[in-house]
Amino acid sequence: MRLSICIPTYNRAVFLDELLASIASQVSIEHTPLLEVCVSDNASTDDTAAVVARWQSHLPVNLVYHKNSENLGADRNYLQAVAIASGDFCWLMGSDDRLEPGAIDVLLARIDDNSDLNVAILSRNYYDCSFGSLLPIRQPLRRAFTNDVRFSGARQAIDHITYELGYLSVLVFRRACWLQVAGHEEFIGSAYVHVYKLLAMIRDCSGAVMYLSRPLVGWRANNDSFLNELKYLGRIRIDVLGYDRIAARLFGTGSPEYRSIVNQVIGTHLRGYAEDIHTARRGLLVRVRVLGLYLRHFWDFPACWFRLVPLLLAPTWAYLLLRQCKQALQGAGK
Repeated sequence: MRLSICIPTYNRAVFLDELLASIASQVSIEHTPLLEVCVSDNASTDDTAAVVARWQSHLPVNLVYHKNSENLGADRNYLQAVAIASGDFCWLMGSDDRLEPGAIDVLLARIDDNSDLNVAILSRNYYDCSFGSLLPIRQPLRRAFTNDVRFSGARQAIDHITYELGYLSVLVFRRACWLQVAGHEEFIGSAYVHVYKLLAMIRDCSGAVMYLSRPLVGWRANNDSFLNELKYLGRIRIDVLGYDRIAARLFGTGSPEYRSIVNQVIGTHLRGYAEDIHTARRGLLVRVRVLGLYLRHFWDFPACWFRLVPLLLAPTWAYLLLRQCKQALQGAGK
C-alpha cells in the first residue's frame, strides 16, 4: 500500500460526501493495491456514518472507517486518522476540502520518482465556500517556485514551508517517520499536533522534503470549524501560541529556525487576520485585543512592528482605499 488518504472528520457529512466524490472520480481498479481511504470520525452526530457506508460500496479501493466512542478533540483525531492507515505515505486531508483532477496519479508518480521522500507539501487552489469561484490567495511558495523543488536540507525546507504546515490538506508524509516522533503529547489540545510532528520529522528524519507546484488540493474558504468553536480571538491564538511553542520546543528561542518560523507566520497567518479585521469591519475592541496578543508574544520581532502594528493602527477607510488602488493598478497592469 503506497498511499493512505487520511480524513479526520466531525459532523461534516455533506462536505465529506463531496470529498469522497472527488476521490471516486479519479480512482480505478488499478489503484486497489496502491491506495486506501481512511476516515476517522470524531463521534459525529450527523449522517457521516451513512455517507461512509455508501461510499464503501462504490469506491474501487478500500475505505477504512473508525468512529470514536466520544469526541477526542481535533489533535487526537488527527493522530487516529494516521493510526488506522497502512500506507507507506499518508495524505492528511481536511474533510471539507477536495482533490483537484489528476491529483492521485500525480502524487503517486512523485512518490515513486523520489524513493527518499520524507515530507511533501502540496500546492492548493483557494475557492469560496461553495467551490463556485477561484479566489486569490497569499501563498509565498507559489510565488517562489513555479516548478517542483527538493529542498537542500532541513533549514531550507523550514525557511519555506513551515507556514503551510497548519493546513491539513497539503500534507503528505512517510508514515513510519511520523510514528517515530515522540514528545507530541505536550501539544495535544493545541490543534497543531501535526505541525509538531512534521517539524520534528524534518529536523530528525533523513529523507527529502519537497514542494509540489501543481495544485492538487481544492481548499474551501470561510469554513473554519475552530473559528466557530473558539470565536475570532481564540482562532488567532491557535496560530500565535501553536507555532511559537512548537518552534521554541523543537529549536529553542535563540535559534535561526525559531525566528524563521515566527517571521513566516507573521507574514502570512497573522497579517491575514490583521487584514480581515479591516475588510470584515470587526471593530476597535477586537483590533486592540489582537494587537495586544501580537505584541505580547512577538514584540522583539521587527516584522511585527513593520508588518502588523501599522496595519492594525491604520484607519479602516485608509486600508480599504489603499487596497482598492492596489487592485486597480494590478488590473491595469494586466
